[in-house]
Amino acid sequence: RFITDEKNSGIALGYPKGLPSEAAQMPVPSMWNNTLGLFHYEGTAWYETEIITKSPTVALTFEAVHNECEVYLDGKKIGYHYGGWNEFKIYVDGITRGEHKLVLRVNNSLNIADKLPHPYTDWFNYGGIARSVYLLNIADAHIFGQRISYELDVDKKSASVTVEAKIKTRGTVSAPFEIYFGDELIYSKQMTVDGEAEIKTKPLTTMPSSVVCLSYSLVPMTLPK
Repeated sequence: RFITDEKNSGIALGYPKGLPSEAAQMPVPSMWNNTLGLFHYEGTAWYETEIITKSPTVALTFEAVHNECEVYLDGKKIGYHYGGWNEFKIYVDGITRGEHKLVLRVNNSLNIADKLPHPYTDWFNYGGIARSVYLLNIADAHIFGQRISYELDVDKKSASVTVEAKIKTRGTVSAPFEIYFGDELIYSKQMTVDGEAEIKTKPLTTMPSSVVCLSYSLVPMTLPK
């Protein structure tokens, strides 16, 4: 659901906890400028939807929101982001499983004092949720950051690959960290993590330098029932 907030009074009116009955339906992703009467609207607008969580830890990914965004879950502010085309992610821990209310306060106002882009631009200033929003229910152990680097061998026909990963767990979890080259297991290390940990492999067996497809996992990855 969607409603504009020309007077910027939504917080005082309790919009973070839920929008009023006159809020209209709005497809996501879309720009509000495509809605009749809102083509030139610049200012604050609110979005609301229901989400269902299946894990105590979830990640919300917003691919693009123009331009300024505050995120509320069940009335509590959980994140802020500025930058229309920059993806951002919010982790929420300790959430109860079930239905929750997600509310976004979006603002596409421009001013020359402290915001980019400036009001005098050579493109149209859109507003809204421009790209998809994803909810990921996170298991007890998960990989939340990774970096893959390589070094070509002298013959330029093969490469040595190093993998770095950040691991986060809920409580103490023992599981193997595994790396596959295609369907072939090329690395495995048993890990016990309580909270957060980082791992960096030694250079792995040289691989063909044409198309290298790596996949890696930290198991068990099953969600709690």
